[in-house]
Amino acid sequence: DYSSGNVGIGTTNPTGLLSLAKSNADNEIYFETYDDGTSASKLRFVKSHTDTVGTKTATIDTESYGKITWHGIDSSNALANSAYIEAVQNGAAGASFTPTDLRFYTASASS
Repeated sequence: DYSSGNVGIGTTNPTGLLSLAKSNADNEIYFETYDDGTSASKLRFVKSHTDTVGTKTATIDTESYGKITWHGIDSSNALANSAYIEAVQNGAAGASFTPTDLRFYTASASS
């Protein structure tokens, strides 16, 4: 969808910056690294406490760095939160670290 800037693979109606859709098969993403040294595949979530793209500003206490989420479809045929893992800053940023909690959430049968 060129008008929104979203990219779709397997869909003509992407719902995010990048949407990958597949029917009747597993939808897998591979990160493969071939190296006999210390290199590894990485998926990075980067958070800066600013609205300006490309500007790095120290994050603050309780700020979320990002989530990995799982969704099902509820009885109204709407997207429903099922579970997620979230990284949240826990304290002030230091010179070379940010204290972080890794939180796990799941929905109950009555959610």
